[in-house]
Amino acid sequence: MHLLSILSRFSTKLFVDFCAIKNRKVPLICFVLLMAILTLQPAVLNAQSLNDYQTSGSGPWESTATWERYDGAAFVPADAVPDGINSNIITILSGHTVNITGGIQSADQLVIEQGGTLFVAEATFTVLSGTGTDMLLKGSLLMGGGTVFVNGSIDVTSTGHISCGSGDLFSGNGFIDIAPGGSMAILNNDPASFTIDNGLNINNSGDMTFNGAGGDLVMNGSETTITNSGNFTWDGPVNINMNGTSN
Repeated sequence: MHLLSILSRFSTKLFVDFCAIKNRKVPLICFVLLMAILTLQPAVLNAQSLNDYQTSGSGPWESTATWERYDGAAFVPADAVPDGINSNIITILSGHTVNITGGIQSADQLVIEQGGTLFVAEATFTVLSGTGTDMLLKGSLLMGGGTVFVNGSIDVTSTGHISCGSGDLFSGNGFIDIAPGGSMAILNNDPASFTIDNGLNINNSGDMTFNGAGGDLVMNGSETTITNSGNFTWDGPVNINMNGTSN
C-alpha cells in the first residue's frame, strides 16, 4: 500500500476516534475536517499533471511508441513526442534507454531517473530554460558525436553521470551543476576534440575526468567556465585548449 494512502487512512481514523470519544457523535467541526481529508486524499496521492510524459520502454525519442502522456486521469499512449513546449514534466524511467540518433529534439523539466539513460548520437538535443528544474539527471547522459545545447540547466545528482568525448559538443549560456557523488567523464580516443563553448558554465562538486589516447578539450568563449570544487583528473596524452576560464 502507498505510504501516503496509509497516512491518509491513519489521519481519517484519528479524527473519527477523537470525535467519537468526545461526544459519541461527530460534531460539525470534526465533520468538516474529515471531509477535508477525504477531499484532499486523491490530490495527495495523484502527483501527476496534465501533459506529463513518461517512457513506455526503451526506444528512439522521435517515436511516439516510446512515450506515454498523462491525459488528466491516466497515462495513455502518446500521439506526439515531448518537446518541452507541448509537455510538462518528462521522465525517462529506470531501466529505459532513449536514443536520439538524428535530427533535433528538445526538452524542459526532463527527469532521467536512476537506471534510466539518454543517448545523444550524431544528433542535437536542446535543454530549454523554462519552469522548474530544466534537466534533473539521476541516471546517465551518454553522447556519441552529439551536440547538447544547454540554454537552461542540467543538475547532475549524486547518482547522475555524463559520459562524452571526441566529437561531442556542449554549448549554450546555461549551467551544468555536478553534485558530490555525481560525475562527468570525457574520453578522447581520436584526434577529434571535445568542445565546450558559448558561455556554458560547468560547476563541479563531484568527479570530472579527462583522459584518452588523443584529442583536445576545447573551451571557447570568454564566458565559458569550468569551476571545480570537487575532483578533476587529467590523464593521458590529451590537451586542454582554453579560450575560456577554469577556476
